[in-house]
Amino acid sequence: MKQQPALVSISIVSHQQGALVAALLSDIAAHCSLPLEVILTLNVPETLPFDVEAYPFPIKMVTNATRRGFGANHNAAFIRAGAPHFCVLNPDIRIEEDVFLPLIKALADRTLVSWGR
Repeated sequence: MKQQPALVSISIVSHQQGALVAALLSDIAAHCSLPLEVILTLNVPETLPFDVEAYPFPIKMVTNATRRGFGANHNAAFIRAGAPHFCVLNPDIRIEEDVFLPLIKALADRTLVSWGR
């Protein structure tokens, strides 16, 4: 079965925070209904306590040769992103409900936005 194109690219950067990343990825898998992709950047060497293939969404892995800063890591992830929407999540975030579907609906509702008017 062909996977739908991602609507949201999520950037997560880990600094030896594999357990937190695992909890966040499990939350995303359990609660998020939109097709999405995760770009996971390992900013320092670490062994992850999970299999990236075990999730219902693709995880693009980036392993830095040297430490990079917050902006540099997420900007590099943005370049790799394939979805029309981009989200930065810290590893310690917990998701208890589907947060992306309401956000995408709100962005599509032109009565809620007045950018440039």
